[in-house]
Amino acid sequence: MPMGVVSNDEFDVELKRVDESLPVDKSNIIPITRGRGNTKEITNEMRALIAGCAIKGEDTASEIAKEFNVSTSSVSAYKGGATSTAHLGKQLDTELEARNKKVKGRIIEKTTNRLEAALEGITEDKINQASLRTLSGLAKDMSSVIRSIEGDGDGGGVKTNINIYAPRMRQEDDYEVIEVEVN
Repeated sequence: MPMGVVSNDEFDVELKRVDESLPVDKSNIIPITRGRGNTKEITNEMRALIAGCAIKGEDTASEIAKEFNVSTSSVSAYKGGATSTAHLGKQLDTELEARNKKVKGRIIEKTTNRLEAALEGITEDKINQASLRTLSGLAKDMSSVIRSIEGDGDGGGVKTNINIYAPRMRQEDDYEVIEVEVN
């Protein structure tokens, strides 16, 4: 018979031989209900708190991760509205994303109020008395504010950066020189 093709009798004999040679112990199946095994599940409230700290810039991602005993990638994911970096940008947690938007909204509201107060403080008299350098700085800053409020016309989407890494060209000094004498 061709290799791998056996009769039913030969198959049964081989099956019995294999079954007798394998030790059978009691086995336990322990289901992993989520995540990476033996790590503690993070509640949605904790995720929102971690994300809020990261969005507000209260500390670096590594410090926040250390404080809450999570990974830096988890801090990044929570800040982006996802429960893990595998879902970042794809499948967002709507509750976490809503909480993140609320935190960002409060920051924008405070910033807008302060911006308006600063703009009200810039009077015609102050502009007329200012130096040329101060006026040019003011114009640059105001155009930056307008650009960030209106957007650059790129749809406000994610900007793609492409990095191309080229290997370093080898020089003659990189190689071992072998001196050969010719007779």
